[in-house]
Amino acid sequence: LDYLLQNWEKKVYFDFVNRVEVVINHIRQNPKMFVAIDANRNIYRCVVIKHISLFYQLAGDSVSLLLFWNNFQESEKLLL
Repeated sequence: LDYLLQNWEKKVYFDFVNRVEVVINHIRQNPKMFVAIDANRNIYRCVVIKHISLFYQLAGDSVSLLLFWNNFQESEKLLL
């Protein structure tokens, strides 16, 4: 968050943080509502904004946020 606050305009920063909170609430209510990218490991992907995706993993009733990913990076670099 420090990086974002230093490098993004404050309005963009706060809009992003608010959007992440909305997404996390959706995940809490229905963890399987987003795209499963690895069904064997229960890893899901949610597009937060067009540039950033959130990857998370389900384990029973637990949800672990794995990482935020810039969608314009090469997908081969994504290691989950």
